[in-house]
Amino acid sequence: MAKITFLGTSSSIPTKTRDNTSLINYFNVYKKSSFIELPDIKIQAIKNLHCKNSFGIKVFVDKKSFFYSSDTAFSSKTLKSAGKVELIIHDCTASKSFFETHPSLYKMHTCAQDLADYLENKSNITLIPIHFLYLNINEEKKVKKKLKKLKNRVIFVNDFDKINLQSYPKLILPLWSKWTICN
Repeated sequence: MAKITFLGTSSSIPTKTRDNTSLINYFNVYKKSSFIELPDIKIQAIKNLHCKNSFGIKVFVDKKSFFYSSDTAFSSKTLKSAGKVELIIHDCTASKSFFETHPSLYKMHTCAQDLADYLENKSNITLIPIHFLYLNINEEKKVKKKLKKLKNRVIFVNDFDKINLQSYPKLILPLWSKWTICN
């Protein structure tokens, strides 16, 4: 049974894992086409726009793949770099009106409108939006309204939820800062 543990986010590189497993060398993730390769799992780093040395990951499981953006500003270039995927787990911090009120967010996080516009005509991709900045119920409604145009291709989860993606039977994805990928 293979087990890979990621702790922290792209902006907080840990020095030691909680279970004393060895760390991934985060500063060499771009040197090969993938920085983790196991019999049924391969993980590739995709540069994103959050802070220096931050990245998302593209995970290949059997013959399927998904992209996890980590915290990031919206970038169609980053999403295109992820290539063909069936699932995107992506930063979706707040509504456009909130971003317009706080424009510095555009440098490090993704506006729901930008993500919805990009994915609107990509009917083969399912979105799990993450990293919401829900300050009140109205903001949550605004974000969900913008993502509604993606119809049944959006999965909303709550912090600390674990979801079992049936098309990825070997993965259980806790959608918070500690990722455990098991096969």
